[in-house]
Amino acid sequence: MLSRIIVFILGKWAEILVVIMVVGYSVVLSYLSILRHEAFYSNYDLANMDQTVWNTSQGRILELSGKGGTVSRFSIHADAFLAVISPVYWIWSDVRALLIIQTVALGSGAIWVYLITKKVLESKILALNVSLMYLLNPGMQWTNLYDFHSVAVAIPFLLGTVYMFLNGKWKWYWTLAVLAMITKEQVSLWIAMLGIWALMRRQWKV
Repeated sequence: MLSRIIVFILGKWAEILVVIMVVGYSVVLSYLSILRHEAFYSNYDLANMDQTVWNTSQGRILELSGKGGTVSRFSIHADAFLAVISPVYWIWSDVRALLIIQTVALGSGAIWVYLITKKVLESKILALNVSLMYLLNPGMQWTNLYDFHSVAVAIPFLLGTVYMFLNGKWKWYWTLAVLAMITKEQVSLWIAMLGIWALMRRQWKV
């Protein structure tokens, strides 16, 4: 039994390190995001995201307060992904849940980065380094810390879409593409760029 575990670790050392980095990132950035919120640095965006998710969890789908009373979230942005995560509020109705969801989602992007880099460059060491650079990217960390925005969750979905594209796994490709597109309206433009890439690779059906 012990020998099997050792063989597994030796064979999957890079993948294990990526998972450890993702867990470490998720813990540290979740803590910092919550700390920032509790220090009263949160802004209006977090408030209306929280209200939209809470209303949706109570059956008032994508509703929030506007200047003229209750309005639809679609009158502001097409981020239906808020409805997808609303069941979380049945378990823990707290704005901190959104901050944690965003952090874990962004952190998980390092796994997709590792898989993409490993496939393209065929090197575990390079893939591990690129994944680390992704997690240490100041722009990505700033996005993580600056309240909750559903469009931020598009990052791992888009990375997953690229990986599925490279591997020709079209059902997963479209699943992740749709999830990415419902995070915010402009994400469809990124999917359109993948469509152009598909044409360049003569993937006519896609």
